[in-house]
Amino acid sequence: MRRNIFSKILKIGFLAVVIFSPQIGRAGVISDAPRISTVLVNVLKFALSVVGILAIIMLIVSGIIYFFARGDFRRTHFAKRSTTYAIVGLIISFSALMIMRLFGSFFAK
Repeated sequence: MRRNIFSKILKIGFLAVVIFSPQIGRAGVISDAPRISTVLVNVLKFALSVVGILAIIMLIVSGIIYFFARGDFRRTHFAKRSTTYAIVGLIISFSALMIMRLFGSFFAK
């Protein structure tokens, strides 16, 4: 039953994409295509922004856990450890973004 419903939803979604997307099936000139380095930089920027957003969400969640721990050692220890990991994730994310921009400025010209 579930498989049948999923199949119908998938077919309707595919049909909607085909009908409402006028760009499908149009060939362009290969020189208009973005360079692979541009695509990789955009993918890396997206991935690093997702990591940064997740780290900020983790900071907020660990702060809430710490606030409501009420002296429970396990919960406060978990919240402190989560905060440490979130800060390390932010540092790594921002460092990778700066390194990527630095290398991008060297190799772009």
